[in-house]
Amino acid sequence: MATPALDPHPPHLSDLPERARELIPTLRKREIEAEAARVLQAETISEIRDAGLFRVLQPTRYGGFGGTLPDMIDIAYEIGRGSSAAAWIFGNVSLHSWIIGMFGKEAQDEVWSERDTITSSCLRPVCVARPAPGGFTIGGRWPYVSGADHTQWTVLGILLPGEGSAKQPAYALVPRGDYKIHDDWHVSGLAATGSRDLVIEEAFVPHHRLMTAAQANSGSTPGGALHGGPLYRVPLFSSFSFFIAGPITGMGRGAIDQYIDAVRDRKTAGGAAGGGDVMANLPTVQLRVGEAEMRVDAARALLRGAATDTMAAAASGSGVSIDQRIRNRRAQTFATRLVIEAIDEIYEASGATGIFMNDPTQRLWRDIHAGSKHFSLNWDAMRIMCGQYSLGLEPTVRMF
Repeated sequence: MATPALDPHPPHLSDLPERARELIPTLRKREIEAEAARVLQAETISEIRDAGLFRVLQPTRYGGFGGTLPDMIDIAYEIGRGSSAAAWIFGNVSLHSWIIGMFGKEAQDEVWSERDTITSSCLRPVCVARPAPGGFTIGGRWPYVSGADHTQWTVLGILLPGEGSAKQPAYALVPRGDYKIHDDWHVSGLAATGSRDLVIEEAFVPHHRLMTAAQANSGSTPGGALHGGPLYRVPLFSSFSFFIAGPITGMGRGAIDQYIDAVRDRKTAGGAAGGGDVMANLPTVQLRVGEAEMRVDAARALLRGAATDTMAAAASGSGVSIDQRIRNRRAQTFATRLVIEAIDEIYEASGATGIFMNDPTQRLWRDIHAGSKHFSLNWDAMRIMCGQYSLGLEPTVRMF
């Protein structure tokens, strides 16, 4: 394993939210250009990397900060205030640091032979692996791989063959040289995430670069014993969506911040009836801003509370209970609903200015709604699942 490069000004874990906050003005200036290019700028990735933010959940033995779920949420919130795409990719990279920490030591040594390696993923199983000496071969096309242009490895969902027709969902770690990027990312929201398809004709995956979904969701993973702290005892399915909802919450705060800046001195046009009053003086604007802020604050509190309780449960001898897992899924999906309602409130009060492509309110309206379409935040499926559990019924969807 390579020796991590020395940082002349090494930050502490507690410094990272402020480092993220310092990037907000620069991130905002780049948003229109990034959306037009349909990919985040390389310099943005470099600045997030140089600030140490991508390493928040990377294990300390590999040069990371070994942080917690609330730490990640706090940083995602600050980045989201500046850039939807940057927050989305930050959340994804942090998720993968957590997942890779669950793999066995040999795989972790390989991925983090360079300290600042970052990783993308598509966890949807799209192919059945074929047995080969020492491992399996895989091939297929994986969609929605956010930040693929910038990452050096990816985590791909596959199915391992079993007895008869039985197949076991699993995750394969694949290096950049084994796949090609197919650009079909033409979308209405989160365009700058560059969430393109990955295509593999045939690639070999050795056994040490495989982990089953059951292992990842067990609370007892192959690599968990390597690291101190409870993070790698948190079941994957129960906490996956913190990495999606956290960035969305930051986007909501960023939308409110920029809307307030816009309406503070903007005068109404008034049309044929005349106008000229400052928008900030209008009660309708005031009540919408006030309610939007309360919704985003509530969303953030829901997420942090559930994440904090999850870390405490994982640190206990009993582990993360099913009750807590369901609470997490409820908090993640409902927090996202609250942010949607917040952006809808202020977009309704943006006036004709809100139809222009350079207006941040409409762009964030599109980005937040796009983020809410992630499969793990499906509002109908998750509230049915949570309701069934609360009523003592067996959930028909087991995403926890």
